[in-house]
Amino acid sequence: MNSDKKLYLYTGLAIVGAIIAYAIITKKKPLPDSSEGAGIPDPETNVAVTTTGEVIDVEQVIIPATLTEILKKTSAQATVALINKPVYTKLDNVKVRYEPYVNNGFFNNIMSTITNKGTLLGNVKQVVDDSGKLTNPDGRVYKWFKIKPAKITLDVMNRNKDFLTHVFLPDSTGKQIYVREDTLKL
Repeated sequence: MNSDKKLYLYTGLAIVGAIIAYAIITKKKPLPDSSEGAGIPDPETNVAVTTTGEVIDVEQVIIPATLTEILKKTSAQATVALINKPVYTKLDNVKVRYEPYVNNGFFNNIMSTITNKGTLLGNVKQVVDDSGKLTNPDGRVYKWFKIKPAKITLDVMNRNKDFLTHVFLPDSTGKQIYVREDTLKL
């Protein structure tokens, strides 16, 4: 009987601990106020806060002039203007995805990360709108570039995969990848 009491006590403590850990882990961040959510750079820290509350580098907010005019067009017009053109990363640690939207949950859509700025991603095959209709600081829906990856990109992707991606996507050779407009340059 004494061992049953200990079992109940330890089981109860484990359940309470699990509930507290769950509450701490899933605690929602407060929504950013209107001045932070617009993707407006903060001159003191050299970062900006997106409409989703994500803190990003100012360099990501600034779109190159050559790309800005093309992004003002519809996705079909942008595809015609950019088809088979090479694109490069403009930042370090660009996340390459297999769908045209951001899903950073436990089961995310990140194929890999391109670690070096200026890496040739490959040639543009299509320009599409964000599947989740996420908007950029200008209020326009983000555009994603569907890219046929270059050999160097495939090598970097295969080297930088996480464990789950290795299990579910063992080889990225020949895959189409998606990269968001604010992470690349022509």
